[in-house]
Amino acid sequence: MTVAFRPPLVLVARAVGLLVTALVASACLAAPAQADELADFETARALYEAQRYPESVECLERLLAGDAAQRLNRAILLEARKYLAAGFLFVSRPAEAEREFALLLAVDPEYQLDSGLFPAEIRVVFTRVRARVVREERERAARVERAETALRAAEAARILRESDRLAVLRNLAMRETVIETHSRWLASLPFGVGQFQNGHAALGAALAVGGGALAGAAITLKLLHDALPTPSTWALLLPADQAAASALERGYRIANQLAMAALATLAVVGVIDAQIRFVPAVTRVRSRPLPPDADPQDASATLGIGPSGARFLLRF
Repeated sequence: MTVAFRPPLVLVARAVGLLVTALVASACLAAPAQADELADFETARALYEAQRYPESVECLERLLAGDAAQRLNRAILLEARKYLAAGFLFVSRPAEAEREFALLLAVDPEYQLDSGLFPAEIRVVFTRVRARVVREERERAARVERAETALRAAEAARILRESDRLAVLRNLAMRETVIETHSRWLASLPFGVGQFQNGHAALGAALAVGGGALAGAAITLKLLHDALPTPSTWALLLPADQAAASALERGYRIANQLAMAALATLAVVGVIDAQIRFVPAVTRVRSRPLPPDADPQDASATLGIGPSGARFLLRF
């Protein structure tokens, strides 16, 4: 790219340049150590105004080389980069010119290029660089925002998973697993004992009630039989009464024997059933209270999501 000054603008450019130089010089009066830097800049600017662009570029590059740019006064730094960018355009180095304009805008994003000091061709390049810098900054800000949003979402999801995990742990802590080992000897006991041990409560209750009823009936029949007159006293009775007493005695005795037989049968059936359906062990889960200082239910939890991220507070 070849840029040339238009003759009518030369005098105006020089006047504005002198004004800028005066401002830069006034800013540097309080810093004597910067006198050499100001002198170097003035030399480069004078070469630029004399249209000795290669020499001006060389001088400004030395002024901004390495860490020297970081030590420059801000006003000198901005002016040096501006003139170096313009000089680069005059010596057909547009990529380096755009780089210097970008570095200038990085120091002062609101910097404006004086329309009377530089020709339109240079202002077009500066405007294009400004648009690119603004676009890149917006894209960078958008990437940062997306990354922060993703981090906040991931943190919120982690906190919710942690909350669910604490709830599961609490439920596990409030349940106790007990293994009950059963005994074969206990299963050998009649009248529902083995059934209750095996967990067959209904059958056990039926055997217990049935066994109790038969035992009660057998005892009652035995007592009634024993209360009858003995055969030795039957001679004093009339023949009809003797026959009735004999029949009653026989009835009580047979009924008692039947009750005892049924009781024995019921006991054997219960024992056989308990042995056949024997359950060696039963696992039971029962609830247990947690100590007050360990119960998460007494804790207050707070989940917050803000610009700085998500946070989860648990207070006991």
